[in-house]
This record gives sequence, structure tokens and C-alpha cells, in this order.
Amino acid sequence: WQARWDRAATTPDAVGRKWTHRLIPNLARWLAKPTLVLTYHLTQALSGHGCFRSYLAKRDRAEDSYCGYCMDPDDTAEHTVFACPRWLDDRARLTDILRRPPNAGDVEDILCGPCPADLPDDTESRRRVLAQFAINRREFTAMCESILSTKEADEREEQRTDDRATPGTNDEERSDSPR
Repeated sequence: WQARWDRAATTPDAVGRKWTHRLIPNLARWLAKPTLVLTYHLTQALSGHGCFRSYLAKRDRAEDSYCGYCMDPDDTAEHTVFACPRWLDDRARLTDILRRPPNAGDVEDILCGPCPADLPDDTESRRRVLAQFAINRREFTAMCESILSTKEADEREEQRTDDRATPGTNDEERSDSPR
């Protein structure tokens, strides 16, 4: 499976797979991780498929790939979750825990936890490491949920505003609406 996973991430059409492979390079580790609830927003963050303008532009659902908050030219999952200044407050708790800003290279450890061979032999130390893993995972998931749910709400509001500003898109101006 690992060889197939590695090959799949290198094909020319592997845009989303490349991102997911960067986050989760070791498939055996992912499959052996403790149970994880994959929420709608966490899945978007891990797949790169969602409210990211670079993804939407490739599917003709956005005019361009620019970030609507900071005008970075490539609004990807990585930009949104880890780099966009708009979401600094949402990243603050995990930044405090890690003692540095989180990045894509942290995701496998955060979601899969420590490798069993790397756990301390001492029971109390092992308990502390596993407790910290649970906190890190919970905070990362909460961070993704907060960022992506707010971003989606902002996009829905922007669409409503655009619809009101465009003639023929509100109920009073539609020719097919009942009078």
C-alpha cells in the first residue's frame, strides 16, 4: 500500500494527493493511529478540497486563486490553515502548545501520535506523552474547525452580498418570481 500511496502522489494529476501525502506520508502509521473522528472541516484541511480559492478556481468556481483575506496569490489548504494572517488567533492555542507556529510537517505527529517504539518506558512519562498527544490532536482539530467554518460563513455572506448587488438575482428583480 505504501508504494502505491507514494506513486499516487507523484502523478501529474495528483494535486490534492500531493498535499495529503505531505501531511500523512506514512500510510501504516495513519492506519495504526488511535481512532480519529474525521469531521467535514478536518477532511477539507487534509485533502485540500474545500473552501480554498486555488481549489475552487481549478474547478471554475472562483475567478482566481487569491486569498480574500491577505491577497496571497495561492489560497490553498496550507496557506489557509498554516500561513494566512487572518487566522493567527485561531492558531494561537496550538502555537502556544507547540511553542512555535504549527506547520504541515506537524500534522502526522499531531494526528497519529507518537510511534509506540518512541514512547518512554516509564509509566508516568508515557502517560504524560499520550495526554499531550490527545491535547495536540484536539487543538488541531478545533483549529481546523474554527478556521474553515468561519471561512465558509464569510464566503456565504460574500455570495449573498454579491447576489443582492447583481440585478436579477434577488426575488423582486427575477422575472420568473411570482408577483
